[in-house]
Amino acid sequence: MKGNEAKIISSINLKGGVGKTTTIQNLGIGLQQEGKKVLFIDLDVQRNLSFVLGASGNTLSVYDVLSGADINEAIQTTEQGDLIRGDFKLSTLQGIPGDSLKKALSKLKKEYDYILIDTPPRTDNLTNNALIASNEVIIPCNTDVFSLQGLLTEIEVIEGMKKYNQDLSVNGIVITHYEQRARINEQLRKSIESQAEKLGVKVYKTPIRKNIAIKKAQALRTNIFEYDSRSNGAEDYRNLVKEFLENE
Repeated sequence: MKGNEAKIISSINLKGGVGKTTTIQNLGIGLQQEGKKVLFIDLDVQRNLSFVLGASGNTLSVYDVLSGADINEAIQTTEQGDLIRGDFKLSTLQGIPGDSLKKALSKLKKEYDYILIDTPPRTDNLTNNALIASNEVIIPCNTDVFSLQGLLTEIEVIEGMKKYNQDLSVNGIVITHYEQRARINEQLRKSIESQAEKLGVKVYKTPIRKNIAIKKAQALRTNIFEYDSRSNGAEDYRNLVKEFLENE
């Protein structure tokens, strides 16, 4: 990555329901509040990121981009930022080269500070495209035993993609849905930190606490900062953005 080019970051977890979309959304909004120019890309068939960002369905989608359309024509500006929306037709996309997204994004790398990609919760051609296009990966991980078990698999998938993208690295693990008062949560957090240390991966010091305000914000197609700037969720994501930028 060159100094004046966007850093491309994918949110990856092969397990659903871990806050992958939430982390990409609120990290990106927080970065914009710090004066950074951000592009969101929804690469998931479920299109949750497109929904919470208030996307219009009247523009070209990431499906069209991967099918050969001009990426500049697919960017829409929502109240929460620039977005290339997802598309249910992504599930029908077959046989595209693994570097299709990377080639498309090369046209935009001087236009943004960060390009943030929300990925499907599985290993497929879409996830591979995201990993080949990305400089870094963020892994949202909630404190349950299944997330702990899956962490090694996710790191193996990322390491395996380095033969196609030598510059790919793990930015860090973000612990989500955290309940400090629950003893099992604290035990599993320590287990995740221990596993991550063995793998040489950073765990963010800022956990995202379980917070109903985050769900309410998304139901209203907005972000936690706009919905309730004084909530635990807003505080946690502000601290996460601060920690993220301190490491840049």
